[in-house]
Amino acid sequence: MRYHSLYAFCVGVLLSSSPAFSGSVWTYGVTQESGWSDFNKSWNGDTYLCWAASASNLINWWQENSSYASCANNGTPTGENIFRTYVNSFQDLGGAAQYAWEWWYEGSYLPYDFGLDEYGYSMPHTLDPSTWGGGYYNPKLYQRNISIIGTI
Repeated sequence: MRYHSLYAFCVGVLLSSSPAFSGSVWTYGVTQESGWSDFNKSWNGDTYLCWAASASNLINWWQENSSYASCANNGTPTGENIFRTYVNSFQDLGGAAQYAWEWWYEGSYLPYDFGLDEYGYSMPHTLDPSTWGGGYYNPKLYQRNISIIGTI
């Protein structure tokens, strides 16, 4: 009984002391109407590439707004071509946006290189080995000692 009373008291304090927030928060240069990307799957060869579409949206925003975007290697895809690059480079399997960013910026793809996720579980090798790519900002960002991964 004592435990339940203490639990109820703590919940009550937490709920009463937390200000309620209702609304939207947008990053620099983004409003509900503009400043963001929404690349959509065609459901033709990209059914399970939602992780790549999500990563493409963020990469496109970053390339349009970051002062480091000028570090891109020649021929770096932009706009809708970002997602198309993923569709052309990866098998239509599940994945994770984190690994998509690493591939885009650094050219490495952990699940392909090691076949394990960060918890040691086997990952499908979604990167098509016949279509090497990625690393659109490598080595220029590293010459400036800048790491993109972990700051996105």
